Amino acid sequence: MELDMSRRLANKLVILRVVLCLAGIGVSSGLLAQNGTVLTSDGKPAVSLTENVAPALEDEPAPITTPAGSRIYKPEELVWICIHNRGNECGYINIQGEVVIPLRFEGTMGFSSNGLAEARENGKWGYINTQGEWVISQRFESFPITPDGLVLTQEDGKYGYADVQGKIVIPLRFENAELFFVNGLAAAKENGKWGFINVKGKWIIPPRFEWVGYFDDTGLAMARLEKNGELGYINTKGEWAIPPKFESVGYFSDNGLAAVKENGKWGYINVKGKLAIPPKFESAAHFSINGLAAAKENGKWGFINAKGKWAIPPRFEDARYFSVNGLAVVEENGKWGFINAKGKWVIMPRFEDAWAFSVNGLAAVKENEKWGFINAKGEWVIPPRFAATNGGFRADGLALVEEHGKKTYIDMSGLIVIQVDKICGLEVLKNGKGEIIWPKADAIETCLSI
Repeated sequence: MELDMSRRLANKLVILRVVLCLAGIGVSSGLLAQNGTVLTSDGKPAVSLTENVAPALEDEPAPITTPAGSRIYKPEELVWICIHNRGNECGYINIQGEVVIPLRFEGTMGFSSNGLAEARENGKWGYINTQGEWVISQRFESFPITPDGLVLTQEDGKYGYADVQGKIVIPLRFENAELFFVNGLAAAKENGKWGFINVKGKWIIPPRFEWVGYFDDTGLAMARLEKNGELGYINTKGEWAIPPKFESVGYFSDNGLAAVKENGKWGYINVKGKLAIPPKFESAAHFSINGLAAAKENGKWGFINAKGKWAIPPRFEDARYFSVNGLAVVEENGKWGFINAKGKWVIMPRFEDAWAFSVNGLAAVKENEKWGFINAKGEWVIPPRFAATNGGFRADGLALVEEHGKKTYIDMSGLIVIQVDKICGLEVLKNGKGEIIWPKADAIETCLSI
């Protein structure tokens, strides 16, 4: 299955605590673009080979022990993984490619900071601890655990919240509901409209909106009153801090500016709703960490500063954001390369496609129809040999690729850590030595002996 896809990052990313299932292998965190595209933690669209989403790891967790007690693990060292035979077989491995919690569930999700993860058995979801034991019995269609320790649950088409022992603390009475934000409010839907409740389930902002976003550090949330209506920003009292008059809006960058679309053109406003940069661009993106934002004019992309001046004049066919290492991936004459904040080529455009640099200093690039990984000097660290990749390396030092038709996790030296293979028509897990680690040998001995 193809993992590669075209990518465009035009609006600020809504940070969600989600985990994506990629070839049945868990990824620790992700983002959601304003257009609904799910992205990886470095801002690239991710390809989901299943529809599962679940909580990511945020706070520093307490150490845990495996069922055998052989080693102490932190939740971020556990990767949930599924193989697909007669049905899903899901469990957890460590970053060394060893099975920690056997693949005995119909579905699993990533562990949250409180040490619980969603798991499915007999068609119902519950929560297990890091030893694979049920803490909340399987009876829900469940959703992520909130920062307050509440579990967002769904049962019989209604949403509510339980505590980590499974006791319902906010009745299941909403048509839809979201996680609680750091300000103690959660979006909830009743009678077809969205509002915000507190941790006691009391309406703080009555449900009157057709759609709402989340509250960011500015204390504002995007909202609109009617379907396909204009967008604005509300405060925590539900009042319009910035009246709804825009065709599209983005979240505020660290510099206090948000991209907005008015009369078919993009510009930027400040937190008071005043235009900081007049709407004159064909498209505009969120400001990167270095204070520059990609913008499009006359069919070409460049980068502007917070005053709307061209820091890098528009001359590229496509442009993405600046990574933490100060490089941005751009396209010129059908090839991709990397520039610095002055618009100078650091890595000349010679690749067929490219992702931004990950936090480990490597970027996935495509050459001669194969993907590999380069460093900030453009040197090959892992030569191009993969048919596809889901982008950069995770924080735990693993990257998901496809090699010889097999979904594979590699380490930063390009060595195989875990691989999904097929033997006798059955999907199996192999470690870096090519040894089958799941299912157990006796499950396939008969087949292999024929």
